[in-house]
Amino acid sequence: MVKKVPATTTAMPTSSKLQKCARASLSHRHASTAIQAHASASETDARRRAAEGRGEVRDALHISRRTVLVAAPLLGNAGVTQTPRRAALADTTPPDERSAVLSAIARGEDPAKVEALIDRLVATGDPSQGTSASTVDGTLAGEWILLWASGAAEPQKIQAALGPIAPTSSQLIGAPAASLAQREKVGACQVLTFLGGGVRVVLAAGAVPTPSGAKDTLEIQPPFSLDLLVGGRKLAGAEFASDADFRTNGVTPLNKRDDEAIAAPRNQYTQLFVENSGQPGDVRVSRVTAGDPVVVGTTYVHVRV
Repeated sequence: MVKKVPATTTAMPTSSKLQKCARASLSHRHASTAIQAHASASETDARRRAAEGRGEVRDALHISRRTVLVAAPLLGNAGVTQTPRRAALADTTPPDERSAVLSAIARGEDPAKVEALIDRLVATGDPSQGTSASTVDGTLAGEWILLWASGAAEPQKIQAALGPIAPTSSQLIGAPAASLAQREKVGACQVLTFLGGGVRVVLAAGAVPTPSGAKDTLEIQPPFSLDLLVGGRKLAGAEFASDADFRTNGVTPLNKRDDEAIAAPRNQYTQLFVENSGQPGDVRVSRVTAGDPVVVGTTYVHVRV
């Protein structure tokens, strides 16, 4: 006798169950769409902020070539910074502070206001974590255009004296400096560029981490060389064996040094804020913290090119 096995059947979902499944699927699609839209909006906003930052750099560069103080590093005999003043920044973010500095420079704001904004930027923290000057061939290596300088009287005098032919000032650090100077023991060059690059005045010197071991500070060392390049060819040049020699014989009447300045120790540059992507547009803030009293305390804002 064959035993009958009861047939099994799969229960079909009721109308109510189908509706619940449909609503859950629709809700999932809506959520997925919302997430994608949010991600797209965030990406778009990031691109917009990056473009705005590049625009501010372009604006600042454009202004700096004509009206910003440009020649302080060369005629002031190279030097950089001091320990940053820290301030509480409860309601701002680093990109906001960066934009504020670049915009103020581009607008030609009062130097005291620009310096205050720079202090706020520095207080957000150094992107290179205070290690940028541990070697000249690392984070600092490359070419930097000077956007703005404070402190020393030379910039105003240079601009007033040269007017519409005022030069662009740039700084080369590491291998690019040695290549341009074609001299031994060169770690940094200050370059004044006239007539779209046809004429350049190049001050070259040694640059090494400070003897104290601070990884954010470079010391500028002799020998110094000062060359005039026209069309890429050196037409004239001079060398100076010491800081005192350069401060006595390598300066112009615009920045003549007294006995105290001539006898002062070597200049030191502390890097207060260094963006370290290695790409054009990186911003660097530095200040002279030791050396020639004429330029000690001077703050510089450079941008990588």
